Amino acid sequence: NYLRAQEMIAAHPNEPAAWTQLLEASMNLRKLEEARTAAERVFELMKLDDPEAEKARYGFLYNLSYLYFELKDWKKAWELYENRIACNTNDD
Repeated sequence: NYLRAQEMIAAHPNEPAAWTQLLEASMNLRKLEEARTAAERVFELMKLDDPEAEKARYGFLYNLSYLYFELKDWKKAWELYENRIACNTNDD
């Protein structure tokens, strides 16, 4: 999965899906700094002006909060965690 993600990025460096694959694979391997880099790249590549993608964007940011909790970057983690409200999750 990790090697496949790297191959996808090499072939499609501007595709958020490729970077999302690397993010997930890096998290599974506990390569947290690499996961952070991949997450930041996904966010850069998201179409921020697309209203259709707004809920997905909030969901991504909410899920990203867990990476920052793992990295013990509490300020960023809690800021991102607040996106759970905008993406209508059932978390308290």
